[in-house]
Amino acid sequence: MIRRPPRSTLFPYTTLFRSIWEDDRKSILAQAEYAKRIGVDYPSFHCITPHPGTALWDEALEKGRIHEFDFSKYSWFTPIMPTKYLTTEEVSRASLTANIKYVMNPGWLIKGLLSKNKFRRWNYWWFVKQIIVSTLLALKEKIN
Repeated sequence: MIRRPPRSTLFPYTTLFRSIWEDDRKSILAQAEYAKRIGVDYPSFHCITPHPGTALWDEALEKGRIHEFDFSKYSWFTPIMPTKYLTTEEVSRASLTANIKYVMNPGWLIKGLLSKNKFRRWNYWWFVKQIIVSTLLALKEKIN
């Protein structure tokens, strides 16, 4: 658990990656619970996204794991690789569920959006925007 002194300007931030080969629905959902448990102010959940020229790209390409070659979709929010247990669509749904699960805590969200700390407040508003954009992109993909 992260402990901050009163009136602290500390802003605990973490990045948690999804769409790793061994991920399943349970492990993706557990990330939101982990972020809550440690008391991080701002969790950033991203799908691991290999890029050409990296060792991860070479390995994923060799093993046939890259399912998306349209680089306009490489956003770190959209899975481009399945996992051992989930398709890219299932990773996307589990990620969306985990994101919603984290931000469905109104106290957490309101506290951040109305924070006196300008940096914290800006990040919470950015986070909300990303959730909206990710949700709209997911809906657009479903419609098409």
